[in-house]
Amino acid sequence: MKMKEVISEQQVLILIDLDATHNFISVNLVQKLKLPITRTEAYGVAMGTGDSAKGKGIYKGVTLHLKGINIVEDFSPLGLGSSDVIWEYNGWQHWA
Repeated sequence: MKMKEVISEQQVLILIDLDATHNFISVNLVQKLKLPITRTEAYGVAMGTGDSAKGKGIYKGVTLHLKGINIVEDFSPLGLGSSDVIWEYNGWQHWA
C-alpha cells in the first residue's frame, strides 16, 4: 500500500511493505532533508522486484508522521523508484 505522509515537514510517498525486512529511504530525499547519517559497512539489498542494490550508512531515529501517529524508525538509504520511503510494517508493535 502507498500513502502520502510527512517526514521533517516534507510530504513523502511511503510504500508500506509487509514483506520488507528493513526500512529504506530515498537518497534524493535524505539529501533534500539534510538528515545526519551514521556510517556503516557497505551492504547489498535484494529488492522485491528481483533487482539488487548496494547501500551504505543508516539514518537513525527518523520520525514518520503516519495518520496522526509519530513512528520513529531507522532507515537505510537506497536509490528508490517511485517511492520516497519503504517502511517495513511488521505488526502492531509500531502503534504502541
